[in-house]
Amino acid sequence: MITYYDFEKVDIRVGKILEVQEYCRHRLGTYYKELITILGELREATKRAFQADWFNYAFLGNGTRHLHGHFVPRYSSPRIFEEITFVDKLWGHNYRTDHDFVTPPEVLEAVRIKLEEELS
Repeated sequence: MITYYDFEKVDIRVGKILEVQEYCRHRLGTYYKELITILGELREATKRAFQADWFNYAFLGNGTRHLHGHFVPRYSSPRIFEEITFVDKLWGHNYRTDHDFVTPPEVLEAVRIKLEEELS
């Protein structure tokens, strides 16, 4: 059973995080190991492809009973890819989607191809 965590007060300590990790390992079994392996491979490919400085991971299941995950590369300085400058305006802080910034579909495809190359 997972203990209630008061996220408003940010009362998360290493012991509690380890407790949640152990719960996930127990409940998800081999799927947990596979998820950790996939995230590690994606992290390393993203480092090579885009020189990411850090990563944020968020996994939610608030609305329905499924796991919804975000993998967010973070950058301490601007990166240029496909002639577009990407700026992590909240570097060092919580990430938040910038809904005013729209990545063109052809750039998203170029990102997919670049990561695919790094993963193969």
